[in-house]
Amino acid sequence: MNVVLRRTNERLQLDRTRLSLLRSQKSQESREQRLEYDRIQHSASRSLESDDSREQRLEDDRIRHAVSRTLESDDSREQRLEHMTVFNPRTLELFDSREQRLESDRRHHQKQHEFESQEQHVIRVTEQLDRYHESQGQRIESLAQIREKCECHSSGKNEF
Repeated sequence: MNVVLRRTNERLQLDRTRLSLLRSQKSQESREQRLEYDRIQHSASRSLESDDSREQRLEDDRIRHAVSRTLESDDSREQRLEHMTVFNPRTLELFDSREQRLESDRRHHQKQHEFESQEQHVIRVTEQLDRYHESQGQRIESLAQIREKCECHSSGKNEF
């Protein structure tokens, strides 16, 4: 009876080990897909978040600009308007294109900085996940060794 139970236990342990190995192989294959999906999902959520914060910042800038224009004295406003009318249309066009280029460069630099930050975050999270999975694998191996020792120890007692 003990022999039958022991063999049944051994078969169950062997089946569990095989199942565990199959799962780890499948998880390793799908791990890359899952990580890629997580990166894409994270990038999408970050870009949505940054658009919201960008809109809020632009709205704050508009309000500040409106307040500063309101506080501007009549004399300085007239001087600024006279200065603008002194420019010929070609100069105004150059001024406008320069402003547009500077705004475009600023947006490009900001997006690049956000992308680099997101990329660094994804790399850091991926490394943390790798370390977690590695430690889980080590724990599983350690538990398997302990289980084997217990089985050897208990089978040694049964033989006496």
